Amino acid sequence: MNQIVLNKNNPESVDYMNNLALAVCIKGEDLNNYKSTLNSVDGLYEKCEKFVSIFHEMEKNNGNFSNVAIKKLHFQGKQVWLTEVTLSLLMDVLKGKDIVSMTFPSDDIQPKEVYIAHDKEHLSLADLPQDKSLKRETAIFDRLLNFLRGSKDWLMSFDFGIIKNIMGRVWFFLWNHKKWAFGIAAVIVVLIVLLSGAMSLDSNNISKETQLQDAIGKINFSAELGTVEYKVKLAHVEKDPNVVGDIINNMTSTIFGRNAVGERALVIVSMATLKAGVDLRGFSMNNVQADGSSIVVTLPKPIVFSQNIDLVGTECYLYSGSMRNEYTLLETSRAKQYAEEDLLNYVSKCRIIDDAQKNAEDFMTALLKQLGYTSIIIKFN
Repeated sequence: MNQIVLNKNNPESVDYMNNLALAVCIKGEDLNNYKSTLNSVDGLYEKCEKFVSIFHEMEKNNGNFSNVAIKKLHFQGKQVWLTEVTLSLLMDVLKGKDIVSMTFPSDDIQPKEVYIAHDKEHLSLADLPQDKSLKRETAIFDRLLNFLRGSKDWLMSFDFGIIKNIMGRVWFFLWNHKKWAFGIAAVIVVLIVLLSGAMSLDSNNISKETQLQDAIGKINFSAELGTVEYKVKLAHVEKDPNVVGDIINNMTSTIFGRNAVGERALVIVSMATLKAGVDLRGFSMNNVQADGSSIVVTLPKPIVFSQNIDLVGTECYLYSGSMRNEYTLLETSRAKQYAEEDLLNYVSKCRIIDDAQKNAEDFMTALLKQLGYTSIIIKFN
């Protein structure tokens, strides 16, 4: 038996591989019998082994297999040159459908390439070769027609022999005038690419502007952008000094070793909520400058939206030592004022405005990138 040299671009070799897959997977022939042939292409035998292994693994599940397994089988099938028709036939077998007839490869037949040429410059219908000499040119049409014949009953009324013959003759004519055919095809492809590119560019620009207007409308509707919220715990500590008490304590501490007059202190603990962000009321397309894929957006500066103190949860701790008066109601009622003063001091020192500005900038940048802009500048005014 002569050594077979397979070629993926040769329809004869593709036919061979498809029939081999049917023989091994369905008829049960040993893949090793074709190892010498498959080794003519580097790695093809190992790919076939993997495909057969996947097929038999799915076969054990009696038709209960996942979409992942199906995709895996199809992917590996493409690696060994299997067509959709062959893969569909194997899937029918896995699903338990009856297969009436199938063709298996013969190890004694070597795939051959058939080259068609003619010495005459002009051809007549009588000069065209018969079906046997068009085997290479019509192989792809055979498979297409077989597929249509098997999937659409209404196509059975057509004379497929005539259609196949016409397709083969057209292909033969184009092959012998391939320079002109390739030139015309290249011009058509270039025109289609240029036209579709121009239409796509114009469509993208229109779509981008529409999407930008829609996004700005939604942002304006939300009113606030880049909102940051802080939860703050404030503690106000105050010790009440007493000059007379200090004099007495100096005397008693020297004579008796301890203070006679006690301390007096007040501690107020309260919780507050800070909220800051960018106020987008009035924001519109007038705040946007777009040019192709470049855009400049001017946003208002972030502000503090609210600062609320939880008076219900405010706690007040009082302490009055010996020889000291208790805190009065007027003194303790100043707790809210103490908390407000501490909160204002905290706002002036914290980074809530900076965080709100960064959040707004990050949000707008991410949004504009999704709309297709590559050069983005965010300003705050």
